Amino acid sequence: MAAQLPECRTAADVAAKLQQDQHLSFSVTTVKRVLRQHGLQHLSPVARPMLTDSHKLARVKFAKAVLRRDKTSKRRWLNTDGKIFHLHKMGRPLRRWCSPGARGTVPRPKHSIAAHVYMGICYWGVTKLMFVTGTHKQVSKFVNPKSKRLYAGVGSSEYSEVLSQMFVPEGNRLFQQAGQWADKWQLQQDNAKPHKTATNMAYIAENVPGGHFLTWPACSPDMSPIENMWAWMEGKLHKEYQPKNVEELKDSLEQIRQSIPASMLHNMFDGFQARMQRVVDLDGSRPFLSMAKGIVALQKLREQAATLKKYHPDWSFNKIGKKIGCRHSFVSRWVRRDQACEPLHDQSRSGRPPKADAAAQEHIVMAAQLPECRTAADVAAKLQQDQHLSFSVTTVKRVLRQHGLQHLSPVARPMLTDSHKLARVKFAKAVLRRDKTSKRRWLNTDGKIFHLHKMGRPLRRWCSPGARGTVPRPKHSIAAHVYMGICYWGVTKLMFVTGTHKQVSKFVNPKSKRLYAGVGSSEYSEVLSQMFVPEGNRLFQQAGQWADKWQLQQDNAKPHKTATNMAYIAENVPGGHFLTWPACSPDMSPIENMWAWMEGKLHKEYQPKNVEELKDSLEQIRQSIPASMLHNMFDGFQARMQRVVDLDGEYINM
Repeated sequence: MAAQLPECRTAADVAAKLQQDQHLSFSVTTVKRVLRQHGLQHLSPVARPMLTDSHKLARVKFAKAVLRRDKTSKRRWLNTDGKIFHLHKMGRPLRRWCSPGARGTVPRPKHSIAAHVYMGICYWGVTKLMFVTGTHKQVSKFVNPKSKRLYAGVGSSEYSEVLSQMFVPEGNRLFQQAGQWADKWQLQQDNAKPHKTATNMAYIAENVPGGHFLTWPACSPDMSPIENMWAWMEGKLHKEYQPKNVEELKDSLEQIRQSIPASMLHNMFDGFQARMQRVVDLDGSRPFLSMAKGIVALQKLREQAATLKKYHPDWSFNKIGKKIGCRHSFVSRWVRRDQACEPLHDQSRSGRPPKADAAAQEHIVMAAQLPECRTAADVAAKLQQDQHLSFSVTTVKRVLRQHGLQHLSPVARPMLTDSHKLARVKFAKAVLRRDKTSKRRWLNTDGKIFHLHKMGRPLRRWCSPGARGTVPRPKHSIAAHVYMGICYWGVTKLMFVTGTHKQVSKFVNPKSKRLYAGVGSSEYSEVLSQMFVPEGNRLFQQAGQWADKWQLQQDNAKPHKTATNMAYIAENVPGGHFLTWPACSPDMSPIENMWAWMEGKLHKEYQPKNVEELKDSLEQIRQSIPASMLHNMFDGFQARMQRVVDLDGEYINM
């Protein structure tokens, strides 16, 4: 029960809560074991774009408008959208069975080759693909009238070509081939600015027989069938195809498009009515539970219903049912049983003996280590093919977990080329040749963007797999862009720069003749003169050491490395600039560990509501940085560099 409380996110929190409230003393290991025995896992909620009340109202209004129409009316709807496919998988890497400490890493390029493609789907088929600006080496031929420069992405003029050359002709072809709705089909698109210009909307009204579909509500990808299609295509691309360049990427996408089964399209559009009904039932919110991985066990739903009623006694059975995706009669039955102190679980059964003996279990574990066996289904198929051993996927999963293996994805890291590795080793050896205490005269500087809402992976909590829930995430988060420096002797003050909410640059980009969107070289000159150099002098003078020899370290961002700024550092920093930092090497920099610590503390202990509170929270965290942490970071830098040399420039895990 303690694990269901909002404040108990980790096993340590659960143990502390039990000690405080019940005077029960359990180790963290014991708590974890009990939670896993009850089928709970330490999972993070699914992050979704944040929905405001106006968003929810628009979603319900749209869904009701759809429900008022005939069920078959969705069969005359061409659902269109654009998607960027990357040559390298940019999301979370595919998981495989391994021990927790052997999950490994996968290389990820800093700038991936991509293909930006438009496509449309309907009940009767799929349009052809059209590759647009955003595809590797495909530059726009249209000029932005405001900046007088070529569009960096798809503009309204290019989208007009997509409409006239692909969507309208292909829509006519598909519905004429189907022999239905040829004179009534409608086009649906999202609310991207290029799509909604007056010119393009007039073209649709004139050339699409049924005109434009209802205005699509904002922040609602979960309502669109084509988003499911994109996810299916992306999964198939990275699982079954290994394109090496952009041409192979295009060919692979075309082959996948041709392999889209008609049954999938029929299910998507026939199920749209139920999707809209779900939106109405939830008052525009997204489902509390994700049902994508199968039917949630009844036992977990019973516990969820009882827990929600216990901590929200004013909630009705109907409201709880909407939250967990069940009928109110199911909720009332099991809540009343819980209130009567009757058990919620089914009676234990003797069951049959385990199917996999010791030898079979060894075969299962060995098969899971093979590169081609990423899932339990792959392991079961491999055993059937090679050993003629027949085991269900459930049995394979149980055996693997009993042997301490978990289904984990490798950690994605920026891709290192041979030149990157050579530069990393060269830098590390140069550091190792210096005295061990020389790092104590080094001011490590960097910038970081802190978001008001946690933008990374949400904090995990103990829950059943089907009840992990969702957390709202804003489409455009309020942020604070801050510069800071750390050294063995202390921390500089914070300086907030362009990129902070409502803080606009006062410097003009000489090329575009417009204000900088981020930190430019002129603004970084102010950071150096107003913060880094004065603060560096203060810290080393207070320490009484290295005041006339301290050095400044910065990364290779363009604003940092301009001739003006490098000359200023050489003239005003006693020890000048530290060694040139190697590219793609955040794992070598101590300040990256500091940023991670600060970000974790910000979202765990502070709940800022606006940008001013965000700034105040960061200042409080800065003042609470322990000196022992700084000492450990800089005293351990020698070992960090030795590890880079030992691994021949590969990434380190420190």
